[in-house]
Amino acid sequence: MSDTPRLLRDLIDIPTSVHKGDLVYQLADAADDAAKTVAEYVVTDQLKVAFLDAVTLLRSAVTDGSSLAAYLHGSFGSGKSNFMGVLQLLLDGNTAARNVTELAEVVKALDEWKGDRRFLTVPFHLIGESDLESAVFGQYVRHLEKVHPEAPPPAVFADEPILENADELRAKVGDEEFFSQLSAGGDSSGDGDGWGDLGAAWTAASYDAARHAVHGSPDRIRLVQAVLTTWLTSFADAAHANKGGYVAFEDGLSAISHHAQSLGYGGVILFLDELILWFLSRLGDTAWVSEEASKLSKLVEAATASRPVPIVSIIARQRDLRELVGDSVPGA
Repeated sequence: MSDTPRLLRDLIDIPTSVHKGDLVYQLADAADDAAKTVAEYVVTDQLKVAFLDAVTLLRSAVTDGSSLAAYLHGSFGSGKSNFMGVLQLLLDGNTAARNVTELAEVVKALDEWKGDRRFLTVPFHLIGESDLESAVFGQYVRHLEKVHPEAPPPAVFADEPILENADELRAKVGDEEFFSQLSAGGDSSGDGDGWGDLGAAWTAASYDAARHAVHGSPDRIRLVQAVLTTWLTSFADAAHANKGGYVAFEDGLSAISHHAQSLGYGGVILFLDELILWFLSRLGDTAWVSEEASKLSKLVEAATASRPVPIVSIIARQRDLRELVGDSVPGA
């Protein structure tokens, strides 16, 4: 054994500088750097219980076919985002996360009922968003562009302005060019693209029929998807900047459920981070806080809109929402 003195810096990696955001874990870090997320995560007995509770919540939602939500409560810096990040990796089937010894019981509990079901896990960071529609629908669309770039967009956009723009484009360029490009958004070769009639070529007759179909009908949704993937590809960005660009929150959640089912998923898991900080940033606007807080109940309560696969929401918070808005706001 060498008697040469060793310095602390030889044993521990000490950064030469620390910046404000260096110690703040972002939920998106889980998918972007899964190996680092797993390697640096320490599973305590309390955390293992929390993971098991989350698996039980998800099992209940899938078994009963109902949407559920739960708050992940803890003070700032207590590891809420890390927890959601690791849970997301487990649900995504990440091998490194599944091989963590301390999570073996959690993996076993998940595998007992999960089978071959896949879950669409979507991380959200609410800071900077103008409302829940823009936050949930806008970030869902952007997430799908990353994981399923081939899929048509979900029916979360207010479709009348889209179809009005389509009408104007049709009149401007003429039917031949308009329908040629509109049909190019799908595969009309008939060799099967996994989307059924979505790939059928458009004609004046099929366009007019879909254009005047009732809101929410399959043909109208198919038309809007075709327009968004051909003529109006930048509409999603405009909708994100305009509250009126999306359907009502409850209707949009239904559209997400249908969309996820069409992609072969058995459920949608929404990880909503920094909820209370988001509300605190606008606390002076009581009308806004009351309106947005009341929408939270829609995550689990579907009055009319159908959800073929359940939506499970896990919401990180530092404080009880009732401390901000009181008990009178629906869903508080």
